[in-house]
Amino acid sequence: MTALRAQPMLSVVTALPTTGLAEPVTFFPLTNYAAFIDHAELRVFAESQSTEGIPFATMPVTFGKPVLWSPDVHDAALRVVLRVYDVGGRFDETAPEAFVVSSAPVPTKRDRRDGPLFENQRTTGNIAVVGSEVTISGSVAGPATVVSLMGTAVPVDSAGRFVARQIVPPTTREIGVRVGDTNYRRAITLPKNDNFLVAIADLTAGHRSFGAAKIDLQGVDRQDTRRNFVDGRFAFYWKKQLGTDWKLTAAADTGEQPFSALFDDFLKKDSRAFLRRLDPNLHYPVYGDDSTTIEDAPTYGRFYLRVENPSGQAMWGNFHTQLTGTDLIRYQRSLYGGEFDWHSTDATPSGERRTQINGFAADPGTIASREEFISTGGSVYYLRNQDISQGSERLFMEVRDRDSGLVLRRQELIVSRDYDMNYIQGRVLLRSPLAIVSNDSLFVRDNSLAGNPVWLVSTYEFTPGLTRPSALTYGGRAQQWVGDHLRVGVTGYHQGEDQAKQGLYGADVLARYKPGTWLRGEVAHASGPGNGANFSSTGGYDFTPVAAGGQAALAYILEGAVDLRELTGAGDGHLSGYFRRREAGFSGPGELTFGEGLDQYGGTADIALGQFARFKAKADLTEGTLTRRKAGEVGLVHDIGRGWYGRVGVRADDQGAGQATAYTPFAAPNVLRGERTDAAVTIGYH
Repeated sequence: MTALRAQPMLSVVTALPTTGLAEPVTFFPLTNYAAFIDHAELRVFAESQSTEGIPFATMPVTFGKPVLWSPDVHDAALRVVLRVYDVGGRFDETAPEAFVVSSAPVPTKRDRRDGPLFENQRTTGNIAVVGSEVTISGSVAGPATVVSLMGTAVPVDSAGRFVARQIVPPTTREIGVRVGDTNYRRAITLPKNDNFLVAIADLTAGHRSFGAAKIDLQGVDRQDTRRNFVDGRFAFYWKKQLGTDWKLTAAADTGEQPFSALFDDFLKKDSRAFLRRLDPNLHYPVYGDDSTTIEDAPTYGRFYLRVENPSGQAMWGNFHTQLTGTDLIRYQRSLYGGEFDWHSTDATPSGERRTQINGFAADPGTIASREEFISTGGSVYYLRNQDISQGSERLFMEVRDRDSGLVLRRQELIVSRDYDMNYIQGRVLLRSPLAIVSNDSLFVRDNSLAGNPVWLVSTYEFTPGLTRPSALTYGGRAQQWVGDHLRVGVTGYHQGEDQAKQGLYGADVLARYKPGTWLRGEVAHASGPGNGANFSSTGGYDFTPVAAGGQAALAYILEGAVDLRELTGAGDGHLSGYFRRREAGFSGPGELTFGEGLDQYGGTADIALGQFARFKAKADLTEGTLTRRKAGEVGLVHDIGRGWYGRVGVRADDQGAGQATAYTPFAAPNVLRGERTDAAVTIGYH
């Protein structure tokens, strides 16, 4: 029993990534804080649907038991979210887990493991989980034996083994375990002030009697010519539970050096961090057991400190900036410095904290880089720089609209699950090849790769050379919900690198009636060139670098959506529209203008016409100093019956000079310039 490692965990996985129509989809839900949960449910959404909207299907969950679902769909890409509620109605939920229902034959080969592999997917955390973690393990006669911990079923593998961990409230005095028909109860005493400390202090004093001619015998210390010396080292790791709510984590390591300079530059970055970027699989630093290393105090310096409670944390060490929630100021860096994060305990009906404040300040000693790769259909991508700071990378898969270039879907990739990274060479190896295009339900397909292009976007920190760049970086975001339907926020940052100095500040407002009916506006002001971006269409074999001019510029966004069912209670349809203006020279991350001012506007419509037909339309217009592009599409889909459907549509394109879209530096080929109108009729079966 311990309170030090009691971290809430919530996860759901599917038995197979693709399931055939003849068998149900099997979901495995898991949590380690069932004592704080009143009820739980699985929520299924279409791949293109927001997980904040009305789910396609909902199933109740009993933890420890699989959930079976027989879908009434054909050849559909879906996503599932696990949501859990406490007695007060607050909820936590997981990141969407993708799966496919296919009418084609599906291989039924299972993984060699006895059961599913879980990882913490908890992305929304509104339930206050405070307590200690209790672990039980054992073995029974076979997998058919029923085992439960405090009323929650515990999975048993094929060999009859089981293990379970649950966080229990501080007031818990006993736990109940059921094995078969026998109930066991055990009294426990939970620690109120759990504490773990390990430290080392080392002092070495000596006298050198040999002359300068023998100085080379000292090896790596050949620069140390002292006759009399006193060296020392001090290191510790400390983790302590402070009462029921607060937790302290601290660590330090001065390294072996002269005693008089033991604490010099104590808070600055440590140059020995380079050694962490070596691949351990290439030099085998440890032989023997198969234990797992957990870096609980990540820092590129000599010191780490984190104080946290359910409402937030303050820390000094390595951290990821959290300036998200806007499109114009999406500042994503991995820095070494100080960070403060606080949020209120109450949440809106949509699960967002009513008040959030985040701020940071750092002297990173590294340079930020952003690279955007258009998918090659392969698995290997090379970053433009080498000697990447370990853990600083953030990779995203983005599906962008083929006409406007706007991001339709963004998914962050997880290291070791979705990709492997060689930090010295700057090489990314994806676990699965990245699709070239994503299905966009086009009526007119003018080539074999018609669809919305898929991009791989990377941001990371790297060391440019032997010298350490010095630049102060700071920023923050604050947002407040006014009632349940209006949110206001302010965001800003400043970075001081000589060639990438920039200040970017802005404000945003969100008015949300319901998840599918909302209106959002943003404004941002940028000054300074920033880091720019590097674009590649070859997987990193060559790049097109783009740097902003550095002049002050503004950008605006106004966009909204209407769900007819939410608005009228009876309709079935969805409308959306947007307007974006970026002045020449604006240089927000991922929002470069390539030397020209740009206006973009457009919208979509998807409306049911009776029970068997749908009307769909889409239009996107881009107007800039150089770039001009117009695209529109309209069509009708009709369900004929018995699995057959028909589609008819018309598409018009008008591509002028300039870029192919407003978000890439690649010019539109001459063969695609001009006006074009296509019509298509499709009869299909699903």
